Amino acid sequence: MSDREKRETSRVQPSAGFWILLVSHVLFVLSGASYSVYWVLQEVAPGPAALWTLLLSLVFGFAGATGEFMGVIDAGTETSSKSGLGLRHIIGACAALLTVTYILTTIVLGRVFTSELIFAMGWATLELCSLHDAHRRGWIHGGKAFAAATLVILALAFGLVCYTAYFLLEGRARFYAGLAPYVVVSLAMLLVASLLLLEKRKPGVPPEALASCT
Repeated sequence: MSDREKRETSRVQPSAGFWILLVSHVLFVLSGASYSVYWVLQEVAPGPAALWTLLLSLVFGFAGATGEFMGVIDAGTETSSKSGLGLRHIIGACAALLTVTYILTTIVLGRVFTSELIFAMGWATLELCSLHDAHRRGWIHGGKAFAAATLVILALAFGLVCYTAYFLLEGRARFYAGLAPYVVVSLAMLLVASLLLLEKRKPGVPPEALASCT
């Protein structure tokens, strides 16, 4: 491969990676929206339609997670980070939070530790790692990167609060406590995708700057 071909290849990779990341966010939006519809149908009209929306939610979620995981794996090959925060710090912090949540749920509240908590923490970990990689590559900068990470953290915190409230409430209030986190996550992913898309055409970041990050 000639030097020119190598340069052209290096310029395609970051662009493709960006669009994979953006599509992954859209898939997460669709996953959360589908699960929200499932939650409502399961309450008012359980049946095949509810099961189909659940299946769609799982498919969208798995596809979105796969897209982001590919980027995180690629980011993990970096030998050093220019910032003080790295992937290991993010994963470690989320693992510690999951452990604390497990203790509070099973020992303090005396509740069963369900898969929803694992999925929520896995989503937040993957999303924060993906945003870290996007910032490293120059796909999102400064205030927008901070805003995107804040949205993810707030959505996770809101979900954990609703999860706890779900076991303490009854009737319609309990139904809304179970529905709200998925709606909020969908909105958060939509806003993060919008921030990424707005940053895509930001002036002053030449293609060479992006290519050098691969």
